[in-house]
Amino acid sequence: MKIYCKIICISLFIFLMTPSLSAQISVKINDQISFSKKIPPGNYSGITRLKDDLYAVVSDKSELDGFFIFRIYIDSINGNIVNVENEGFVASAVSNRDAEGIAYIPERKTVLIVGERDGRIMEYDSVGTFTGRELLLEKESKTYGYESLTYNENTGLLWTCTENIYSDAYAILANDTMVVVRLKAFNTDLYPVSTYLYRLDKPLSDNIGKYYAHGVSELLALDDGSLIVLEREFRVPKSMIGAYVLCKLYLVDPQNTNLTENKELFYGTELHKTLLCKWTTKLSLFNHSLANYEGMCLGPKLSNGSQTIIMISDSQNRSGGILRDWFRTIIIK
Repeated sequence: MKIYCKIICISLFIFLMTPSLSAQISVKINDQISFSKKIPPGNYSGITRLKDDLYAVVSDKSELDGFFIFRIYIDSINGNIVNVENEGFVASAVSNRDAEGIAYIPERKTVLIVGERDGRIMEYDSVGTFTGRELLLEKESKTYGYESLTYNENTGLLWTCTENIYSDAYAILANDTMVVVRLKAFNTDLYPVSTYLYRLDKPLSDNIGKYYAHGVSELLALDDGSLIVLEREFRVPKSMIGAYVLCKLYLVDPQNTNLTENKELFYGTELHKTLLCKWTTKLSLFNHSLANYEGMCLGPKLSNGSQTIIMISDSQNRSGGILRDWFRTIIIK
């Protein structure tokens, strides 16, 4: 099987201590795959599961605020994606706001869409009508706006955060190369519940090149109250060749305070984070695996009880005829 990217996966057991049990989990990263003949070129930046094999997907360059309906078929044994079909676009009457994230609330049968351009997270019904409701958010950074969004029906909480912080009195630490972002929880009434601090890793590069992005591109809320955080560093040099995307998945547990460092930093508690896995994709003369992953959601459970995570990348409309709309699954057991 052709290897598209160098994968470093931490498959050692990770111990998650909760008040009632100790669980062991291992992580597997499946190969990425594209379905260019089945879905239109896009700037896919967020995904959420609606039911069964139906998913809502946002593209940050679509004409109107809204979402695609994708049907994603996953092998129940190995968790690989075997097919993706586009079932159309649900459009609202609102112009595109640079849609970066989406979450589905089954109790209300509505979706919330993150608009990075206007810093609003607005709710739409199943036919794309704005309900008049939106998250009560603080003003975002001028450089990095809200990008991630996730909801878990078991906990009843929505989570979001900004991608990074350029200038923020709460976030600039003693070491200015390592900043924190605020992970914010909201209830289904869309009111804030709590805030936690998440410290970003130091970037690999100190040269931003032609294009550069570093920070949290997505969150994933799990049934036990913990979160998976996708840290992404994307650098494109002036020559384009040599571009890379480094993705890391970290586990944090906001609801289990005895697992945090209990270190009060300005506003909220800094979370302890555990690396689950990481991988790098690149663009070179002979390697076109570059994949800027921005969307992440829970998929189905496999026949052995393992949980799938579905990820989708932003190809910038298949830029240059080289980039692809990549998908991949992560398997957690």
